[in-house]
Amino acid sequence: MNELKQQVEKQRRLLRRYMYIGSLLIATFFSFLLLSFRDTDNARVLRARGLVIVDEQGRDRILIGVPFPHSNQRIRTDFEKSKAAWGWRFGGKFDWYKTNKSIDASGAGMVILDEKGHDRLTIGAPAPSSWIGRIAPLTGMTINDDEGSERAGFGLMKNENFNRVVLGLDHATGYEAATMAVIEDGSTSIRLNDPQNNNRLQLLNDRGLLSERESLPPYMSGMVLKDENGNTKSLLDATPLKPVWLLKDTLR
Repeated sequence: MNELKQQVEKQRRLLRRYMYIGSLLIATFFSFLLLSFRDTDNARVLRARGLVIVDEQGRDRILIGVPFPHSNQRIRTDFEKSKAAWGWRFGGKFDWYKTNKSIDASGAGMVILDEKGHDRLTIGAPAPSSWIGRIAPLTGMTINDDEGSERAGFGLMKNENFNRVVLGLDHATGYEAATMAVIEDGSTSIRLNDPQNNNRLQLLNDRGLLSERESLPPYMSGMVLKDENGNTKSLLDATPLKPVWLLKDTLR
């Protein structure tokens, strides 16, 4: 019994020593943390390369950094997880995801993940592309659905070929539903598409680039209505000096 009491007392002394050391370490940590917020030119500044916020289950939910911090939970940065999430849409043929250079999950800013690891909200300069790619890097914001598919976005898309401001709203099918754009040559456009990605209505003020892309009258300013096959059914060209309202079915 005496030997047992001695061992218990020894363990108590060790426990008190460890508690003292632990308290000292905690106090030191918080001292450094508080000092990191010291006044600098009348501003409080905390400098870091990245920050990961987790939920109560320990899952990564918010990634903030330059670039975005890596997360094992994030589906976009794991090919097998991405294939499991979206490969069914392509009959399991998903190797193009590795080689498509317009697909980029990196960026600088903030990514909010859901509990499954899908990107749900991104704000970046640049922001990551959608999982099917983008025609140019985006500085702005994107909103994704619960499968990680982009449903809305706004920002500036710019590279050596593009310099345009775009607001886009997408169908659940993944195709564009409504877009508003200011194009690099000064053209402006509003497009409304059906869920099968057929353009049904377009309002435009074209300076050359849009008519070239859409096979419309050159330098047109007006409205175009199309059927589900892409055929122009009605066209209003309000270009100065030659306004015209064309109804294709009646040839007027």
